[in-house]
Amino acid sequence: MTLEREPLVFEKLILEIVGAGIPYCKKNGKPIRSAQIKTLNGYLLELGFKFQALWDKEFWSSVDGDSTTRARNIVETELRSEESKASQVTIRERKREELRDVFYELCKDKNRQRAGLALERVLNELFEMFQLSARG
Repeated sequence: MTLEREPLVFEKLILEIVGAGIPYCKKNGKPIRSAQIKTLNGYLLELGFKFQALWDKEFWSSVDGDSTTRARNIVETELRSEESKASQVTIRERKREELRDVFYELCKDKNRQRAGLALERVLNELFEMFQLSARG
């Protein structure tokens, strides 16, 4: 009835029901699992709704397992994130070194027009690498 009479309140109502249901079910020995949240999301999609709070992967993992498992999952996620960042830094460093070598070769080029055009490409790649917008 809420959906028909007050559709703007529907999301708040669903989130409150889920929020209250999690501790209630846990207390009764039948904790809610992410598979159940995903099923709920399917029903909501059929109705034309998608509530971001119920699609959050961290939320899904928070309802699965005990606090020890959740803590381990958080640490594993953070370690993967740090490894990914380190990999990106390595790639960026290699690209920077490559551009530096190209720049030094440009300095040796006697054809200044060709060197200038190549320098423009180097600068554009640097701007892109550091997410800067080039301006005239």
